[in-house]
Amino acid sequence: MAVLEIFGTDNSVIVPTWATESLTSFRDWYASDDFPEEGRICYLAGEVYVEMGHERLSSHVNLKTALARVLDALAEKLSLGQYFGDGVRLVNEEADFSSEPDGCYVTWSSVKDGRVSLRESNDGDDVTELVGTPEMVLEIISPSSVKKDKATLRGLYHDASIPEYWLIDARKDQLRFEILRSTRKGYSATPDQDGWLPSRVFNRKFRLKRTKNPIGLWQYKVLVRPIA
Repeated sequence: MAVLEIFGTDNSVIVPTWATESLTSFRDWYASDDFPEEGRICYLAGEVYVEMGHERLSSHVNLKTALARVLDALAEKLSLGQYFGDGVRLVNEEADFSSEPDGCYVTWSSVKDGRVSLRESNDGDDVTELVGTPEMVLEIISPSSVKKDKATLRGLYHDASIPEYWLIDARKDQLRFEILRSTRKGYSATPDQDGWLPSRVFNRKFRLKRTKNPIGLWQYKVLVRPIA
């Protein structure tokens, strides 16, 4: 069997060439026992992207944890849907991608109306993919994902008609938080309102702040308030 071997900073992954032929082929590989358990591997409109190596604690892991804690609690409070943190596999057949965003929000109505479906694992014991169009996706930029997050996924998520794309860059001394709203021409940044960004999906305003903790790592605070 022909394979591609792709090297990351800390490891390598074997990609069978047949898995790169189409989204269907990639999903078949993903559903098999041969799919790697480590690394972030995506199929994006005919290209397979592989990110290997360690996630950075200060600019990625801590931020992702803070957002998941707040958005999961908010979703529970609203009782309109569920927030999925890192690890969810999102597939959209029309936009031709299978990605693994840093976060994703799906309403109950989107599942009931057929905008999102659930693909079960081979043993039927659980769900392995969300298929369709969720209300919101989140990506946190890392050094290896700049082009993918800012260009490739921005275009594909818009093609999939996802209403909001949250994009955050917390590398080095900068903290850039954007709520991108879908328009007919593409995503457009939601205007800042005195440091707050409104979200139509959650009907809330959000603000992201950070300070250094006692061991020198960034710790994040996600502030939420109702939209008046």
